Amino acid sequence: DVVSPERNARDVDYVVQSLEIDYQAAELIAAAPASEDFAELRALPDDLPAEVAALARELTADATSAFERAAILQAFFRADGGFVYDLQTEPGNSTSALVNFLQNRRGFCEQFAASMAVMARAVGIPARVAVGFTPGTPQEDGSWVIGTHDAHAWPELYFEGTGWVRFEPTPATRTGSVPSWTVRPAVG
Repeated sequence: DVVSPERNARDVDYVVQSLEIDYQAAELIAAAPASEDFAELRALPDDLPAEVAALARELTADATSAFERAAILQAFFRADGGFVYDLQTEPGNSTSALVNFLQNRRGFCEQFAASMAVMARAVGIPARVAVGFTPGTPQEDGSWVIGTHDAHAWPELYFEGTGWVRFEPTPATRTGSVPSWTVRPAVG
């Protein structure tokens, strides 16, 4: 958001600079387990329904690294689990809303992000939810227009030696491709 205490921020030009980080899946696969300093970011609420953690463990049972568990969870939400991006869902923020989302398999980015973060924590990966925007719409003059319809949420998972890494569980109909570093390398 652009906010100005002196005047209306409408029609104000500004410049945004960013740093594009190119993680490598191999680095994430080799990451050591996060230290105990991150225990709080692996914690789950006492009233979390058991079926949520059980599903996360079931999906990732054959994974050999935190990265592989994260990639499996991302794929579950984006393609393998049959989820649909839908803004017309039942409102709520209780743990039963999480179970409803996992059963109904319909929701929007906040539900995908929070669900993946909770399930990542359930399999031992420190996780948090970030809120921001998708890239927006490119303009002919090279600028971009980003509005409230571009608001977005995604999970970030912590990998020792790398830091917080963005994953994208929201289906491609809303977000396009996943970051290249979040896909398991082909074996063979």
